[in-house]
Amino acid sequence: MNLKAKYILSFLIIYLVAAVSLTLYISNKSQNMLVDQANASFEEFLLVVGRSIASPLTTFRLAKIDEMTINDVRREIFEVKRNEGKFHDLEDIVIFDKDGVLSFPQNISDVNQKFPFEILENNTLSHKIVSYFNDKSNFYSQKYKKGINNLGILIYRVPFQWSGGIQYPGYVATVISYDRFYKEQSKLRMQSFIVNLLFLTLALVLIWGITLLLTKRIYIIVGAVKNLSAGQFTKVPPSGKDELESLMKEFNNMLDAIKERQLLGSYVSQSTIEMVKKSAQFSESIEPSYQEYTVFFSDIRGFTSYSESHDPKEVMDLLNTLLDFQVNIIKKYGGDIDKFIGDSVMALFKGENKELNALKASYEIQKKWITDKVYIGIGIATGKVIVGNIGSSERKEAATIGDIVNTASRLCSHAKPKELVICEMTYKSSKISGFDGPEMISVKGKSQPFPVYKKKF
Repeated sequence: MNLKAKYILSFLIIYLVAAVSLTLYISNKSQNMLVDQANASFEEFLLVVGRSIASPLTTFRLAKIDEMTINDVRREIFEVKRNEGKFHDLEDIVIFDKDGVLSFPQNISDVNQKFPFEILENNTLSHKIVSYFNDKSNFYSQKYKKGINNLGILIYRVPFQWSGGIQYPGYVATVISYDRFYKEQSKLRMQSFIVNLLFLTLALVLIWGITLLLTKRIYIIVGAVKNLSAGQFTKVPPSGKDELESLMKEFNNMLDAIKERQLLGSYVSQSTIEMVKKSAQFSESIEPSYQEYTVFFSDIRGFTSYSESHDPKEVMDLLNTLLDFQVNIIKKYGGDIDKFIGDSVMALFKGENKELNALKASYEIQKKWITDKVYIGIGIATGKVIVGNIGSSERKEAATIGDIVNTASRLCSHAKPKELVICEMTYKSSKISGFDGPEMISVKGKSQPFPVYKKKF
Protein backbone atom coordinates (compact mmCIF):
# COMPACT_ATOMS: atom_id res chain seq x y z
CA MET A 1 0.00 0.00 0.00
CA ASN A 2 1.49 3.31 -1.06
CA LEU A 3 1.57 6.48 1.02
CA LYS A 4 -1.40 8.07 -0.74
CA ALA A 5 -3.61 5.04 -0.06
CA LYS A 6 -2.55 5.02 3.61
CA TYR A 7 -3.47 8.69 4.01
CA ILE A 8 -6.87 8.18 2.35
CA LEU A 9 -7.63 5.06 4.41
CA SER A 10 -6.66 6.79 7.66
CA PHE A 11 -8.82 9.85 6.99
CA LEU A 12 -11.71 7.65 5.83
CA ILE A 13 -11.64 5.50 8.97
CA ILE A 14 -11.65 8.62 11.17
CA TYR A 15 -14.56 10.08 9.22
CA LEU A 16 -16.61 6.85 9.28
CA VAL A 17 -16.14 6.35 13.03
CA ALA A 18 -17.19 9.95 13.70
CA ALA A 19 -20.17 9.79 11.29
CA VAL A 20 -21.50 6.44 12.57
CA SER A 21 -21.13 7.50 16.21
CA LEU A 22 -22.92 10.80 15.57
CA THR A 23 -25.71 9.10 13.59
CA LEU A 24 -26.35 6.51 16.30
CA TYR A 25 -26.33 9.18 18.98
CA ILE A 26 -28.79 11.41 17.10
CA SER A 27 -31.14 8.55 16.11
CA ASN A 28 -31.19 7.05 19.61
CA LYS A 29 -31.75 10.46 21.14
CA SER A 30 -34.57 11.11 18.66
CA GLN A 31 -36.17 7.75 19.43
CA ASN A 32 -36.01 8.36 23.16
CA MET A 33 -37.47 11.83 22.66
CA LEU A 34 -40.36 10.45 20.59
CA VAL A 35 -41.09 7.73 23.15
CA ASP A 36 -40.89 10.18 26.04
CA GLN A 37 -43.27 12.54 24.26
CA ALA A 38 -45.67 9.65 23.60
CA ASN A 39 -45.53 8.49 27.22
CA ALA A 40 -46.16 12.03 28.46
CA SER A 41 -49.13 12.38 26.12
CA PHE A 42 -50.62 9.08 27.26
CA GLU A 43 -50.08 9.95 30.92
CA GLU A 44 -52.14 13.08 30.36
CA PHE A 45 -54.70 10.98 28.49
CA LEU A 46 -54.86 8.50 31.36
CA LEU A 47 -55.54 11.29 33.81
CA VAL A 48 -58.52 12.34 31.71
CA VAL A 49 -59.77 8.76 31.43
CA GLY A 50 -59.22 8.23 35.14
CA ARG A 51 -61.27 11.26 36.06
CA SER A 52 -64.04 10.13 33.71
CA ILE A 53 -64.38 6.70 35.25
CA ALA A 54 -63.34 7.43 38.83
CA SER A 55 -66.87 8.11 40.00
CA PRO A 56 -68.39 4.94 38.51
CA LEU A 57 -65.51 2.86 39.99
CA THR A 58 -66.43 3.93 43.51
CA THR A 59 -69.70 2.02 43.21
CA PHE A 60 -68.38 -0.54 40.72
CA ARG A 61 -70.86 -3.44 40.14
CA LEU A 62 -73.27 -2.02 42.68
CA ALA A 63 -75.26 -0.27 39.99
CA LYS A 64 -75.75 -1.15 36.34
CA ILE A 65 -75.34 2.51 35.37
CA ASP A 66 -71.69 2.45 36.45
CA GLU A 67 -70.88 -0.26 33.98
CA MET A 68 -72.69 1.58 31.24
CA THR A 69 -70.85 4.81 32.02
CA ILE A 70 -67.46 3.13 31.78
CA ASN A 71 -68.37 1.46 28.50
CA ASP A 72 -69.56 4.80 27.17
CA VAL A 73 -66.21 6.34 28.03
CA ARG A 74 -64.26 3.57 26.29
CA ARG A 75 -66.55 3.66 23.24
CA GLU A 76 -66.27 7.44 22.96
CA ILE A 77 -62.49 7.30 23.05
CA PHE A 78 -62.26 4.65 20.30
CA GLU A 79 -64.82 6.45 18.14
CA VAL A 80 -62.81 9.63 18.39
CA LYS A 81 -59.74 7.62 17.42
CA ARG A 82 -61.48 6.35 14.29
CA ASN A 83 -63.42 9.47 13.30
CA GLU A 84 -61.11 12.35 14.28
CA GLY A 85 -57.78 10.67 13.86
CA LYS A 86 -56.73 11.23 17.49
CA PHE A 87 -54.95 8.70 19.68
CA HIS A 88 -53.28 7.08 16.63
CA ASP A 89 -51.12 4.79 18.71
CA LEU A 90 -53.77 3.66 21.22
CA GLU A 91 -54.44 -0.05 20.87
CA ASP A 92 -56.73 -0.74 23.82
CA ILE A 93 -58.05 0.55 27.18
CA VAL A 94 -58.29 -1.96 30.02
CA ILE A 95 -59.88 -1.20 33.39
CA PHE A 96 -59.27 -2.99 36.69
CA ASP A 97 -61.18 -2.53 39.91
CA LYS A 98 -59.69 -1.49 43.21
CA ASP A 99 -58.47 -5.06 43.86
CA GLY A 100 -56.78 -5.29 40.45
CA VAL A 101 -59.43 -7.59 39.00
CA LEU A 102 -60.10 -7.21 35.29
CA SER A 103 -63.35 -5.32 34.67
CA PHE A 104 -63.39 -4.09 31.08
CA PRO A 105 -63.23 -5.80 28.69
CA GLN A 106 -64.40 -8.90 30.45
CA ASN A 107 -63.01 -11.31 27.84
CA ILE A 108 -59.64 -12.29 29.29
CA SER A 109 -58.47 -13.84 26.00
CA ASP A 110 -58.69 -10.44 24.23
CA VAL A 111 -56.53 -8.89 26.94
CA ASN A 112 -53.93 -11.67 26.85
CA GLN A 113 -53.43 -11.19 23.13
CA LYS A 114 -51.97 -7.74 23.79
CA PHE A 115 -50.67 -7.82 27.36
CA PRO A 116 -47.22 -9.18 28.28
CA PHE A 117 -47.57 -12.41 30.21
CA GLU A 118 -46.07 -11.04 33.46
CA ILE A 119 -48.76 -8.33 33.86
CA LEU A 120 -51.70 -10.63 34.63
CA GLU A 121 -52.16 -13.60 36.88
CA ASN A 122 -55.36 -15.20 35.56
CA ASN A 123 -57.65 -12.14 35.29
CA THR A 124 -55.95 -10.06 38.01
CA LEU A 125 -52.97 -7.70 38.01
CA SER A 126 -49.89 -9.61 39.12
CA HIS A 127 -48.48 -9.25 42.59
CA LYS A 128 -45.39 -7.60 41.08
CA ILE A 129 -47.48 -4.78 39.57
CA VAL A 130 -49.57 -4.24 42.71
CA SER A 131 -46.41 -4.13 44.82
CA TYR A 132 -44.92 -1.59 42.41
CA PHE A 133 -47.87 0.76 42.97
CA ASN A 134 -47.73 0.25 46.74
CA ASP A 135 -44.01 1.08 46.85
CA LYS A 136 -43.40 3.68 44.17
CA SER A 137 -45.85 5.78 42.20
CA ASN A 138 -49.18 5.99 40.44
CA PHE A 139 -47.76 5.08 37.02
CA TYR A 140 -46.24 1.86 35.69
CA SER A 141 -44.87 1.59 32.13
CA GLN A 142 -43.25 -1.22 30.17
CA LYS A 143 -42.24 -1.72 26.53
CA TYR A 144 -42.48 -5.20 25.02
CA LYS A 145 -42.93 -7.08 21.75
CA LYS A 146 -45.93 -9.17 20.69
CA GLY A 147 -45.25 -10.98 17.44
CA ILE A 148 -44.03 -8.35 14.98
CA ASN A 149 -45.61 -5.47 16.93
CA ASN A 150 -43.72 -3.18 19.26
CA LEU A 151 -46.07 -2.37 22.15
CA GLY A 152 -46.03 -0.61 25.47
CA ILE A 153 -48.35 -0.65 28.47
CA LEU A 154 -49.04 2.24 30.82
CA ILE A 155 -51.02 1.52 33.99
CA TYR A 156 -52.46 4.36 36.06
CA ARG A 157 -53.85 4.02 39.57
CA VAL A 158 -56.82 6.38 39.82
CA PRO A 159 -55.72 8.73 42.64
CA PHE A 160 -59.01 10.00 43.99
CA GLN A 161 -60.64 9.84 47.40
CA TRP A 162 -64.42 9.88 47.56
CA SER A 163 -67.05 9.85 50.24
CA GLY A 164 -66.95 6.82 52.43
CA GLY A 165 -63.12 6.94 52.62
CA ILE A 166 -62.52 4.96 49.43
CA GLN A 167 -59.02 5.59 48.06
CA TYR A 168 -57.48 4.51 44.73
CA PRO A 169 -60.69 2.87 43.57
CA GLY A 170 -59.19 1.23 40.48
CA TYR A 171 -56.60 1.02 37.68
CA VAL A 172 -56.69 2.15 34.07
CA ALA A 173 -54.27 0.53 31.59
CA THR A 174 -53.60 1.57 27.99
CA VAL A 175 -51.85 -0.55 25.39
CA ILE A 176 -49.80 1.65 23.07
CA SER A 177 -48.19 0.82 19.74
CA TYR A 178 -44.64 2.08 19.27
CA ASP A 179 -44.45 0.93 15.64
CA ARG A 180 -44.98 4.46 14.34
CA PHE A 181 -42.11 5.73 16.46
CA TYR A 182 -39.83 2.95 15.26
CA LYS A 183 -40.84 3.69 11.68
CA GLU A 184 -40.02 7.32 12.31
CA GLN A 185 -36.71 6.21 13.72
CA SER A 186 -36.04 4.00 10.66
CA LYS A 187 -36.97 6.90 8.42
CA LEU A 188 -34.64 9.15 10.40
CA ARG A 189 -31.86 6.59 10.11
CA MET A 190 -32.42 6.30 6.36
CA GLN A 191 -32.29 10.06 6.03
CA SER A 192 -29.14 10.06 8.13
CA PHE A 193 -27.69 7.33 5.90
CA ILE A 194 -28.43 9.35 2.76
CA VAL A 195 -26.99 12.50 4.31
CA ASN A 196 -23.94 10.55 5.47
CA LEU A 197 -23.56 9.08 1.99
CA LEU A 198 -23.59 12.56 0.48
CA PHE A 199 -21.15 13.82 3.08
CA LEU A 200 -19.00 10.71 2.56
CA THR A 201 -18.78 11.53 -1.14
CA LEU A 202 -17.83 15.09 -0.29
CA ALA A 203 -15.40 13.82 2.35
CA LEU A 204 -13.75 11.48 -0.17
CA VAL A 205 -13.22 14.42 -2.53
CA LEU A 206 -11.82 16.54 0.29
CA ILE A 207 -9.69 13.66 1.60
CA TRP A 208 -8.37 13.01 -1.91
CA GLY A 209 -7.50 16.68 -2.29
CA ILE A 210 -5.84 16.89 1.12
CA THR A 211 -3.93 13.67 0.42
CA LEU A 212 -2.70 15.07 -2.89
CA LEU A 213 -1.50 18.20 -1.11
CA LEU A 214 0.23 16.11 1.58
CA THR A 215 1.86 13.64 -0.80
CA LYS A 216 2.56 15.88 -3.80
CA ARG A 217 5.85 17.16 -2.44
CA ILE A 218 6.84 13.67 -1.26
CA TYR A 219 6.33 12.27 -4.76
CA ILE A 220 8.32 15.20 -6.17
CA ILE A 221 11.22 14.17 -3.92
CA VAL A 222 10.76 10.50 -4.90
CA GLY A 223 10.87 11.47 -8.59
CA ALA A 224 14.01 13.53 -8.04
CA VAL A 225 15.66 10.58 -6.25
CA LYS A 226 14.77 8.29 -9.18
CA ASN A 227 16.23 10.83 -11.59
CA LEU A 228 19.39 10.93 -9.49
CA SER A 229 19.64 7.14 -9.69
CA ALA A 230 19.42 7.51 -13.48
CA GLY A 231 22.21 10.10 -13.45
CA GLN A 232 19.98 13.19 -13.78
CA PHE A 233 20.42 16.05 -11.32
CA THR A 234 16.91 17.43 -10.83
CA LYS A 235 16.43 19.92 -8.02
CA VAL A 236 13.10 20.23 -6.22
CA PRO A 237 11.50 23.63 -5.48
CA PRO A 238 11.23 23.96 -1.66
CA SER A 239 7.73 24.80 -0.44
CA GLY A 240 5.43 24.31 2.54
CA LYS A 241 7.19 25.96 5.49
CA ASP A 242 7.45 22.62 7.29
CA GLU A 243 9.70 19.58 7.68
CA LEU A 244 9.22 18.59 4.03
CA GLU A 245 10.55 21.99 2.97
CA SER A 246 13.66 21.34 5.07
CA LEU A 247 13.99 17.91 3.45
CA MET A 248 13.73 19.48 -0.02
CA LYS A 249 16.45 22.01 0.82
CA GLU A 250 18.73 19.30 2.19
CA PHE A 251 18.11 17.20 -0.92
CA ASN A 252 19.12 20.14 -3.13
CA ASN A 253 22.24 20.63 -1.01
CA MET A 254 23.03 16.94 -1.43
CA LEU A 255 22.67 17.28 -5.21
CA ASP A 256 25.11 20.20 -5.20
CA ALA A 257 27.59 18.16 -3.17
CA ILE A 258 27.29 15.17 -5.52
CA LYS A 259 27.71 17.39 -8.58
CA GLU A 260 30.78 18.99 -6.99
CA ARG A 261 32.30 15.57 -6.32
CA GLN A 262 31.49 14.45 -9.84
CA LEU A 263 33.06 17.58 -11.29
CA LEU A 264 36.02 17.12 -8.97
CA GLY A 265 36.44 13.63 -10.37
CA SER A 266 36.65 15.04 -13.88
CA TYR A 267 39.38 17.48 -12.86
CA VAL A 268 41.32 15.34 -10.38
CA SER A 269 42.87 11.93 -10.90
CA GLN A 270 41.50 8.89 -9.14
CA SER A 271 44.75 8.45 -7.25
CA THR A 272 44.39 11.98 -5.90
CA ILE A 273 40.81 11.28 -4.80
CA GLU A 274 41.91 8.10 -3.03
CA MET A 275 44.69 9.97 -1.32
CA VAL A 276 42.26 12.64 -0.16
CA LYS A 277 40.00 9.93 1.24
CA LYS A 278 42.88 8.38 3.13
CA SER A 279 43.99 11.76 4.46
CA ALA A 280 40.45 12.52 5.64
CA GLN A 281 40.15 9.07 7.20
CA PHE A 282 43.38 9.27 9.16
CA SER A 283 43.27 13.07 9.65
CA GLU A 284 46.92 13.34 8.64
CA SER A 285 49.14 13.50 5.58
CA ILE A 286 49.85 10.30 3.70
CA GLU A 287 53.48 9.25 3.90
CA PRO A 288 55.26 9.10 0.52
CA SER A 289 55.90 5.57 -0.72
CA TYR A 290 57.39 3.62 -3.62
CA GLN A 291 54.85 1.91 -5.83
CA GLU A 292 55.17 0.10 -9.12
CA TYR A 293 53.21 1.58 -12.03
CA THR A 294 53.09 1.41 -15.77
CA VAL A 295 53.20 5.03 -16.88
CA PHE A 296 51.45 6.02 -20.12
CA PHE A 297 52.16 9.21 -22.06
CA SER A 298 50.51 10.26 -25.32
CA ASP A 299 51.11 13.33 -27.41
CA ILE A 300 49.42 14.76 -30.50
CA ARG A 301 51.71 14.98 -33.50
CA GLY A 302 51.17 17.94 -35.79
CA PHE A 303 48.91 19.74 -33.38
CA THR A 304 50.99 22.92 -33.26
CA SER A 305 50.87 23.43 -37.02
CA TYR A 306 47.15 22.54 -37.05
CA SER A 307 46.38 25.11 -34.35
CA GLU A 308 48.24 27.83 -36.27
CA SER A 309 46.16 27.31 -39.41
CA HIS A 310 42.70 26.84 -37.93
CA ASP A 311 40.11 28.79 -35.99
CA PRO A 312 40.57 28.62 -32.17
CA LYS A 313 37.17 27.00 -31.71
CA GLU A 314 38.02 24.26 -34.22
CA VAL A 315 41.34 23.74 -32.46
CA MET A 316 39.73 23.38 -29.03
CA ASP A 317 36.96 21.15 -30.40
CA LEU A 318 39.50 18.81 -31.97
CA LEU A 319 41.65 18.78 -28.83
CA ASN A 320 38.72 18.02 -26.54
CA THR A 321 37.46 15.34 -28.92
CA LEU A 322 40.84 13.65 -29.02
CA LEU A 323 41.39 13.86 -25.25
CA ASP A 324 37.89 12.52 -24.56
CA PHE A 325 38.52 9.71 -27.03
CA GLN A 326 41.72 8.68 -25.23
CA VAL A 327 40.32 9.05 -21.72
CA ASN A 328 37.40 6.70 -22.44
CA ILE A 329 39.70 3.99 -23.76
CA ILE A 330 42.22 4.40 -20.92
CA LYS A 331 39.47 4.09 -18.31
CA LYS A 332 38.05 1.09 -20.16
CA TYR A 333 41.26 -0.81 -19.38
CA GLY A 334 41.57 0.37 -15.79
CA GLY A 335 43.88 3.32 -16.26
CA ASP A 336 43.76 6.48 -14.16
CA ILE A 337 44.19 9.87 -15.82
CA ASP A 338 46.87 11.62 -13.80
CA LYS A 339 46.96 14.92 -15.69
CA PHE A 340 46.67 16.74 -19.01
CA ILE A 341 49.76 18.63 -20.09
CA GLY A 342 48.68 20.75 -23.01
CA ASP A 343 47.86 18.26 -25.75
CA SER A 344 49.47 15.37 -23.83
CA VAL A 345 47.86 12.80 -21.58
CA MET A 346 49.56 11.14 -18.59
CA ALA A 347 47.90 8.00 -17.25
CA LEU A 348 48.83 5.40 -14.66
CA PHE A 349 48.12 1.67 -14.70
CA LYS A 350 48.59 -0.48 -11.64
CA GLY A 351 47.87 -4.01 -10.64
CA GLU A 352 48.97 -7.43 -11.83
CA ASN A 353 48.18 -6.82 -15.52
CA LYS A 354 49.19 -3.16 -15.65
CA GLU A 355 51.59 -3.55 -18.58
CA LEU A 356 49.15 -5.56 -20.67
CA ASN A 357 46.27 -3.18 -19.93
CA ALA A 358 48.39 -0.16 -20.88
CA LEU A 359 49.32 -1.85 -24.17
CA LYS A 360 45.68 -2.78 -24.92
CA ALA A 361 44.65 0.81 -24.38
CA SER A 362 47.48 2.03 -26.64
CA TYR A 363 46.58 -0.45 -29.40
CA GLU A 364 42.92 0.63 -29.37
CA ILE A 365 43.80 4.32 -29.39
CA GLN A 366 46.15 3.99 -32.37
CA LYS A 367 43.82 1.71 -34.36
CA LYS A 368 40.57 3.63 -33.80
CA TRP A 369 41.91 7.15 -34.31
CA ILE A 370 41.62 7.35 -38.09
CA THR A 371 41.49 11.08 -38.87
CA ASP A 372 44.40 12.40 -40.95
CA LYS A 373 44.30 15.87 -39.36
CA VAL A 374 46.60 14.92 -36.49
CA TYR A 375 48.18 11.71 -35.19
CA ILE A 376 49.17 10.30 -31.82
CA GLY A 377 52.51 9.14 -30.43
CA ILE A 378 52.59 7.00 -27.28
CA GLY A 379 55.35 6.12 -24.80
CA ILE A 380 55.08 3.55 -22.01
CA ALA A 381 57.48 2.68 -19.18
CA THR A 382 57.17 0.40 -16.13
CA GLY A 383 58.93 0.73 -12.79
CA LYS A 384 58.87 2.13 -9.30
CA VAL A 385 57.65 5.65 -8.72
CA ILE A 386 57.27 7.83 -5.64
CA VAL A 387 53.66 8.60 -4.73
CA GLY A 388 52.81 11.31 -2.20
CA ASN A 389 51.40 14.75 -1.51
CA ILE A 390 53.28 17.79 -2.73
CA GLY A 391 52.45 21.46 -2.38
CA SER A 392 52.00 24.08 0.34
CA SER A 393 50.08 23.91 3.59
CA GLU A 394 47.11 25.57 1.86
CA ARG A 395 47.05 23.57 -1.35
CA LYS A 396 48.31 20.09 -2.10
CA GLU A 397 48.04 17.60 -4.89
CA ALA A 398 48.89 13.93 -5.22
CA ALA A 399 51.99 13.53 -7.34
CA THR A 400 53.70 10.62 -9.06
CA ILE A 401 57.35 11.36 -9.61
CA GLY A 402 60.49 9.46 -10.44
CA ASP A 403 62.76 8.34 -13.24
CA ILE A 404 60.12 6.05 -14.79
CA VAL A 405 57.74 9.00 -15.24
CA ASN A 406 60.45 10.96 -17.01
CA THR A 407 61.39 7.90 -19.09
CA ALA A 408 57.76 7.40 -20.26
CA SER A 409 57.60 11.08 -21.21
CA ARG A 410 60.87 10.83 -23.18
CA LEU A 411 59.67 7.69 -24.98
CA CYS A 412 56.49 9.53 -25.95
CA SER A 413 58.56 12.38 -27.34
CA HIS A 414 60.67 9.86 -29.29
CA ALA A 415 57.57 8.13 -30.77
CA LYS A 416 56.63 9.11 -34.31
CA PRO A 417 53.00 9.67 -35.44
CA LYS A 418 50.94 6.45 -35.03
CA GLU A 419 53.85 4.80 -33.19
CA LEU A 420 54.08 3.14 -29.78
CA VAL A 421 57.45 3.03 -27.92
CA ILE A 422 57.86 0.95 -24.72
CA CYS A 423 60.71 0.25 -22.32
CA GLU A 424 62.36 -3.13 -21.92
CA MET A 425 60.65 -3.94 -18.60
CA THR A 426 57.19 -3.29 -20.08
CA TYR A 427 58.05 -5.50 -23.06
CA LYS A 428 59.33 -8.40 -20.95
CA SER A 429 56.58 -8.21 -18.31
CA SER A 430 53.78 -8.18 -20.90
CA LYS A 431 55.32 -11.02 -22.95
CA ILE A 432 53.89 -9.49 -26.09
CA SER A 433 55.05 -9.93 -29.65
CA GLY A 434 54.91 -7.79 -32.76
CA PHE A 435 57.38 -5.14 -31.64
CA ASP A 436 60.56 -4.15 -33.34
CA GLY A 437 63.68 -4.12 -31.18
CA PRO A 438 65.47 -3.91 -29.02
CA GLU A 439 66.70 -0.57 -30.31
CA MET A 440 69.19 1.49 -28.32
CA ILE A 441 68.21 5.14 -28.05
CA SER A 442 69.52 8.16 -26.19
CA VAL A 443 67.16 10.58 -24.51
CA LYS A 444 67.50 13.76 -22.54
CA GLY A 445 68.33 13.10 -18.89
CA LYS A 446 69.94 9.69 -19.56
CA SER A 447 73.70 9.45 -19.69
CA GLN A 448 73.69 6.11 -21.51
CA PRO A 449 71.55 4.73 -24.35
CA PHE A 450 68.94 2.13 -23.28
CA PRO A 451 66.88 -0.47 -25.17
CA VAL A 452 63.32 0.21 -26.36
CA TYR A 453 60.75 -1.61 -28.47
CA LYS A 454 58.62 0.03 -31.16
CA LYS A 455 55.43 -0.76 -32.99
CA LYS A 456 54.02 1.15 -35.96
CA PHE A 457 50.23 1.24 -36.63
